Amino acid sequence: MVVFEDGLARKSEYRRFSIPETTDDTDSIYRVLRRRLAYLEQGSEQAEGMRSRRSSPTRRSCSSSTAASRR
Repeated sequence: MVVFEDGLARKSEYRRFSIPETTDDTDSIYRVLRRRLAYLEQGSEQAEGMRSRRSSPTRRSCSSSTAASRR
């Protein structure tokens, strides 16, 4: 599989797939695309999980005026 980005081939993203015997080329293309899209979807879910973890604060802080009003 060849990947293009901004009209240029990205050789680092080239992939080869082992496809079991199929009856025609369209079935082979379907299998390759299905695998690639599943991989990309899985990667975006992992990236989304990492973004949400980064955006959540690990430590809470409050200003001195807020702390004084709670006492």
